[in-house]
Amino acid sequence: MTNEEMVAQLQSMMDAQDHRLDNKLSAMEQRQDEKFSAIDKKFSALEQCVDEKFSALEQRVDEKLSSMEQRVDEKLANQTVQINLLLENEVAQKIGSIYDKLDSISEKLDRMPTAEDMEITTGRIDVLESIVKKLSRDVAQLKKAN
Repeated sequence: MTNEEMVAQLQSMMDAQDHRLDNKLSAMEQRQDEKFSAIDKKFSALEQCVDEKFSALEQRVDEKLSSMEQRVDEKLANQTVQINLLLENEVAQKIGSIYDKLDSISEKLDRMPTAEDMEITTGRIDVLESIVKKLSRDVAQLKKAN
């Protein structure tokens, strides 16, 4: 066998080996693609399951928040009504009572004598006291004379 024949035979063997390796590699690639496809399906199913659970959880949280907001609004409205009633009933009555007392005090102050009136009254009292003293002395003298 000549060198060329040997090279040709070797080339043929290498080509056959190369062809077998290509087939094996293709088969491995196909198996890997199938495995990755199965993994992708599992991840998609898992992602869908997680999305559904998060969606359900989000809905429950939204419902609870809505319920809590409603209760807070109701309590706030109730407390506002109670505060308004308190202001209307107790505070308004107390303010009215204070105004009434101020009116009464104002009336009493209006009836009180002024400083000028007090001077006149003091003068009259002084005069009356001196008259009473004089009359008391006169009565005492009359009793002694009798």
